[in-house]
Amino acid sequence: MENTGYIVLSRQMAIRREIDVIANNIANMNTTGYKNQNMMFTEHLMGEQGESPVRMVMDYGQFSKVEQGPLRQTGNTYDMALSGPGFFEVAHKATGETYYTRAGNFTLNNNNELVNAAGHLVQGVNGNIQIPAEARDITITEDGTITSSEGELGQIKTVEFENPQNMRIVGQGLWDTAQPAQEGAETKISQGVLEGSNVEPVLEMTRMIEASRLYQMNQNMLKNEHDRIRNAINKLSNLNN
Repeated sequence: MENTGYIVLSRQMAIRREIDVIANNIANMNTTGYKNQNMMFTEHLMGEQGESPVRMVMDYGQFSKVEQGPLRQTGNTYDMALSGPGFFEVAHKATGETYYTRAGNFTLNNNNELVNAAGHLVQGVNGNIQIPAEARDITITEDGTITSSEGELGQIKTVEFENPQNMRIVGQGLWDTAQPAQEGAETKISQGVLEGSNVEPVLEMTRMIEASRLYQMNQNMLKNEHDRIRNAINKLSNLNN
């Protein structure tokens, strides 16, 4: 394959991954706390060919749109939404490892512990949060303090990070990072509310159409390049006969 083919193929592979990211955004447009993902591309110099290197297309990562998603009233006691840059902290139910989430659709497990939709333990300032079975009139304030007919039951922990773009999505609405967590000083909790996905469906569909057209255009370029090389080989073969 000549340089033209390699360059177009590199772009084709990058577009294919971009289509996958857009498709994932569309699939999660109704997922609680989901953040829109976008690809990042750069020029990659590939070896020396004559006087100039071949300039390939490379996707070297992705970034998240961290803007607040729309808030929706549910009235459910353990539904919570974050306003601000912070995250809830959870402990994985199997490994105990710490992860972070914006999805506040919480509930109680069989031990009356506060858990997220996947069953991971929501962390309070002093560890796991347990709600007594006899507790009534559960109220959660902006700073995460939980009160009830039984008195104060604990405080939900919120954390913030210096650079949210250095966080990694691990699935089930969870994020991981090596950054040190800071107290969620600028983050407030709303009870009976959920934060929706910040995906804009019309924009994502437009991006998908554009990416699909680019993919098809590059596919045609590869086919034309292949036909050109094949015709050249056939003509050279005929000259040698």
